[in-house]
Amino acid sequence: MCGVCSGPLDGDSQSQATKALVVVGVGINGCWRLPLAYYLTDGTNAELQHSLLQAVICKLWEACCVVVSVTFDGLAVNQKTLQQFGCSFDPQNLTSVFPHPECPTVSIAAIFDPCRMMKLARNTLNEYQIIVVPGLGKAKWQHVEFLHSTRMLRVLHWPTNSLKLI
Repeated sequence: MCGVCSGPLDGDSQSQATKALVVVGVGINGCWRLPLAYYLTDGTNAELQHSLLQAVICKLWEACCVVVSVTFDGLAVNQKTLQQFGCSFDPQNLTSVFPHPECPTVSIAAIFDPCRMMKLARNTLNEYQIIVVPGLGKAKWQHVEFLHSTRMLRVLHWPTNSLKLI
């Protein structure tokens, strides 16, 4: 895919890119990964992501590649992007697939990457230090630090003769 820049590339008139939006294709039937597109930006919105992802899905269709799923982390902009494709995250009306833009009889699954979601939760807890969960209590970053230091102490003082290969 080819892209264009909106505006001049000279001087300080453009804001500096601080983020990269990367689209990677991963084979289902084979063991391959291929970067398909990347966009350096200072931020994005759901409309831009929707149009870029739709363009990539259509280009892959033209190359006889069928997209069966898209995987995101749980950022709000990613959720809004998937909602523009027709997904719904309302528990009473959960829809985690959307029709292929080129062939409406083919469904594309929307998947949130659990590892990335855990990292987002960890980073949020680190940023706010305390998160109140109504009806359950408080989650504190201090507890994570305590668990980490306790684990490190156990690793440092682990008796070497108790490690056996099975």
